[in-house]
Amino acid sequence: MSDCLVELSQMIGYVAVPWWITTQGGVSELATYGVVLAVVTLLCRLLLSPFGDRWPKRLQIVLGLTAQVLVATAIAALALSDHYRFPLLLAAEMAAAVAHALVGPALAHLAAELVPPTQLAEVLSLQKAGAALGRILGPLLAGVLIAAGGVQGALVAMPLLYLAAAAAACFIPAPPTQGVSPPAAASWWSELRRGLIAKWAIPLERGWTLTNFLAWIFLGPAVTMLIPLKIQSLGLPGSWLGWAEAALSVGMLVGALAGQRHLVQRVGRYTSRCGAAAAEGLFLASVGLCGSAGMMVLALFFVGCANSVYTLVGQTHRTLTILQAFRVRMASVNLCFTQIAGMIGPALAASGVARYGIDAVYLCFGLTAAAAALLFGLLPRAREFLSLGHEEVKDWYRKEYPGAFLAMK
Repeated sequence: MSDCLVELSQMIGYVAVPWWITTQGGVSELATYGVVLAVVTLLCRLLLSPFGDRWPKRLQIVLGLTAQVLVATAIAALALSDHYRFPLLLAAEMAAAVAHALVGPALAHLAAELVPPTQLAEVLSLQKAGAALGRILGPLLAGVLIAAGGVQGALVAMPLLYLAAAAAACFIPAPPTQGVSPPAAASWWSELRRGLIAKWAIPLERGWTLTNFLAWIFLGPAVTMLIPLKIQSLGLPGSWLGWAEAALSVGMLVGALAGQRHLVQRVGRYTSRCGAAAAEGLFLASVGLCGSAGMMVLALFFVGCANSVYTLVGQTHRTLTILQAFRVRMASVNLCFTQIAGMIGPALAASGVARYGIDAVYLCFGLTAAAAALLFGLLPRAREFLSLGHEEVKDWYRKEYPGAFLAMK
């Protein structure tokens, strides 16, 4: 429930806040907003990760969501008073990014502490489905609220939804193994360094992060900024953007609830993940070849299905194999690489569209993303790792690469 409410709240913010900035401050302030938040998000995810591994995750979630309530209330108050001040708004959004740096990793890794390994895959699928549902409903609700009461209506809804998410988080059961006290300031760098060393010392984990990084450089723009440009190139009204985004999110929902489970049962994890990586890239490439709105929406639906399979298959194994005391720190590196890819990709996409057109860029980005994701199949011991059972894979990294964790106390 908390996953869905958090995603719903964030999606409303992703629609309403840029809309408010655009109407009040213009494109230059919107660009500043995007760059500053990207940098703050990247730094916070990495620098707060030692605390994420040491604090109880339920406490992190409740505290982070409470902070989100306060920040969203401040933004809503600015909107209701018709007192637009970009520096104040930017400061509030930066505070929200810090709070989310606590909430996001804790939500992602709490399930591994609450359920047995054999049930973790199902729980992660439900989390992915809840997040996809929030992504579907968020923009729709934001559009309705903006149409009914202006941007103020959407911004007022945000603290209420975050409050509901915080209330739901209070009912999350405490893990049987509670976190310990946060690292002291003197040991913070040591804690962070241990996580980075462990991440780099394991060939499979290192390669997994790098292949995802390469793939996301091309996947990120293809499922975000390039969609409106494709719609414009087809001469379609803006309402088709909603249909395209909904098709992508519904595809993710279907893939999370049913697709990945059936594929794994039929062909195994390794083949499912590699096949989904290729399928996602090929369906994205086909978007560039689509000459009608219906075909584009259908292709994006299958992109969403393949994306869920690609991200979920192996996620349970990857979570279980990392020592619990290192999960947030090692995951923070993944998120930072994704954030950096999210900065590189749009620049490449914008340059490509200006020179070659949207269709050529979609075709190139889709095929390149598929090739980059398929590099996973070349990683050392990838097939062996994904063939293990959930009980066998628990702490597998420590057993196979003990030197990576020698610095752990």
